[in-house]
Amino acid sequence: MYLAKGIFILTIIALLAFPFRGWCQANVNEGLETAVLYVDGATGSDSNPGTASQPLKTIGKSVTLAETNNSNNIGTRVIINPGVYREAVVMYIPSNVTSMPITFEAATNGTVFVSGAQQWTGWQPYSGNGSIYTNTWPYAWGLCPPLAGAPPVPDIVERREGVFVNGSRLNQVLSLGEMMVGTFYVDQTGGEIYMWPQSGVNVSTADVEVAVEPQIWTVDGDSNFVLRGLTFEYANTCRDAGAVFINSQSGKPYANNFLIDSDSFLWNNAFGIEVGQTVSNFTVQNTVANHNGQSGLVVQDAINGYYDDNQAAFNNWRGAQGVDYNTNSAAFHFSGAHGFTMDGSQSYWNQTYGMHFDTDNENVIISDFVSNQNLLVGALLERDQGPIDINASYFCNGNPITSTDSNEGMDIRDSTGVSVTSTNFVGNQLNLIVNGQNGGYTITNWQTGQQYFLVSENATFTEDVFTGGAGQENFSDTYNWDWSYYQPTLISNYNTWWNSSSTSVFTYPSGSGQETSNLAGWQSATGQDSKSVWAAPTGSVSASCNQVPDMTDYWLLVPSLDTVQTVSPGESVIWPVNLIGLQFTGDVTLSYDISMIPGATASYGNKVLTPNATTNFTIQTASTTPAGTYQFVIIGTSDSITRTVTAQLTVQ
Repeated sequence: MYLAKGIFILTIIALLAFPFRGWCQANVNEGLETAVLYVDGATGSDSNPGTASQPLKTIGKSVTLAETNNSNNIGTRVIINPGVYREAVVMYIPSNVTSMPITFEAATNGTVFVSGAQQWTGWQPYSGNGSIYTNTWPYAWGLCPPLAGAPPVPDIVERREGVFVNGSRLNQVLSLGEMMVGTFYVDQTGGEIYMWPQSGVNVSTADVEVAVEPQIWTVDGDSNFVLRGLTFEYANTCRDAGAVFINSQSGKPYANNFLIDSDSFLWNNAFGIEVGQTVSNFTVQNTVANHNGQSGLVVQDAINGYYDDNQAAFNNWRGAQGVDYNTNSAAFHFSGAHGFTMDGSQSYWNQTYGMHFDTDNENVIISDFVSNQNLLVGALLERDQGPIDINASYFCNGNPITSTDSNEGMDIRDSTGVSVTSTNFVGNQLNLIVNGQNGGYTITNWQTGQQYFLVSENATFTEDVFTGGAGQENFSDTYNWDWSYYQPTLISNYNTWWNSSSTSVFTYPSGSGQETSNLAGWQSATGQDSKSVWAAPTGSVSASCNQVPDMTDYWLLVPSLDTVQTVSPGESVIWPVNLIGLQFTGDVTLSYDISMIPGATASYGNKVLTPNATTNFTIQTASTTPAGTYQFVIIGTSDSITRTVTAQLTVQ
C-alpha cells in the first residue's frame, strides 16, 4: 500500500510539471496544406483532377490522392461539398510517410453525411397486414460475437441491423408476431425483411435507408490529420466497435497528432467514435455523439488526449433493448486513458452511465463537466490508479426514476487519488458512493507493465455542494474492509451539505455494522469537514442541468438486476416496468410476446402507462414448463413509436 501512495504523490508532482492543456492535445499545422482537393458526390467524377470546377466523386478517392501527396511531402486540404456519401473510408500509412498534414472538412459544417446505409426501394405490401411492407434480405450476418467475459445478453443486443425511414429509427424486433407500428423484422432464413413504418408515411416516396456498412471511417495508424464538420451515421458495427475507429497498426508508426473538430456521430449501432490502442496526442472538440446504440465517445489505451466542448446524449438504445445498461457502455467511456484532459462537455439522457473511467486511467483532469438525467451513475470511477481531478462540474438527477437502478451522482470503486473541487451534486438518490472489491483490485498499466494494487483511498472533496430531497442521501460506504483505507486517507472540507427532508444522510461502517448519521456524526467518524456547513445552498446549484431532449421519444425500462429471474415450474415472477418520457406526454399501450416460454401466461397490472409511471408485468409458468432459459419481450406502443425490452426467465 505504501508503494501505491508513493506513486500517487510522484504522479501529482509530474502533473504539476506540465502545462494544464498543452501536454495532451493535437497540434496539426494546417498552414502546411498547399494542395486542395474538392469532392462532390452529385457532380464529381473520380477521373477528375479534384479541382473546384472538376471535383472528385468519392471521399475514398480523395484519400488516395492526399496520401500520395503526403508521400511527396505535400500537405493537402480536402473540401467536401454537401451530400450523403455512402462509403466506407480507410486512411492508411503511405509507403513513404511524411509529417505533412491532411484535412478533410465539409464545405459547410453539418452538410456532409458519411453514411453506412443504402437507400432501398421496391418495398411491397405484406399480404398479412397492409401496414407492413417487405423486401428481399440478402445478408446473413446472424448474431454478433458475445463480448469476452461479459454476462449473456438477449439476442436483440447482439443484432446489428438498422432501418431508418425519413431519418427516424425503426425499432428492431425478432419475430413477425412482435411487429407494431415503427418496427422492423429481419427473417434471415427466409431472406425477407419486414417493416411497419410510422403512421402517415408514403412508402413509395419515403427515404428508406438500411444500415449495411460497419466501420465507415477507419484510420490505420495515420497521423497529422483533421476531420472537421462531418457527420458519421448509420454504421451497423457490432457491439464494442466504433463507426469511426482510429487505431495504430502493430509494427508501424503509431497514430498521433490528429484533430476531430465539429463532427457528429449519430445513430450508429455501437460506438460513435473509438480512439484505439497506442494512439497519442489528439484532440476531440466541439463534437456531438448522440443516439448511438452503445456508447458515444470511447478511448481505449491511448495517451495524451484533450476533449473540449463535446456532447454525448441519448446513447445505448441497442443495449437498453436487452436490459444491458452497463456492459462497456457509457456516454463517455474511457479505459487506459493516460494523460487526459476534458473541458466543458455534457452527458445527458443516456440509458447508461454519464461517464465511466473504466480501469487503468491516470493523470486525468476534468473541468466544467455536466452529467444530467442519465439512467445510471453520473460518473463511475472504477479501478483507476489516478490521479483523477474533477472541478467546477455538475452531477444532477441521476436516473429519472429511482426504482430502476442505482442513481448515484458519483461512484468511486477501487480508485485512488480522486479529487473533486467546486462541484455540485444535485437531486441524485445517492450523491456519492464509495465501494470496492473486498481485498482490493490489482491492475496492470498497459503502457509500462507496472502493477497497481487499488482500493478506494486518497480522495479529496473541497468546496463542493451536496444537496437533495426526500429519499435521497449524500454519502454511502457500507464496506468495512474498503472503509479502513478510505476514511484514514480522506480529505474533505469547506463543503456545503444539505437535504431538505432529512439531516441523517451519511451512511458508513461502524463497528461490525453500519451507521446513518447527520453532519456532526460524520465529522466525528471521519475527522473531516470541520469547516463544512449544513445549510441550504445559495443561488441555483443546478443551473447547468437544464438539457432538453432533442426529439419526442420514451424509454421503456426494467431493472437491470431483473434481467434474468429464476423460478420453478408452476411459479410466477414479476418484473417492474417503467416509462420515462423524453418530450413525450402521451399514453403507451403495453403488450408482450411470451411465445418462447411453453405453457406460460402473462399479465400487466396496468396495460397503459403514462410518463414516470410504473406497472408490474407478471409471468405465470405452468407445472409442465420445461427447465431452461427463455427470452420474452415487453412491448410498448404509442402513435408511431414502439419500444421493446427483451429479458430472460430461467425455469429450473
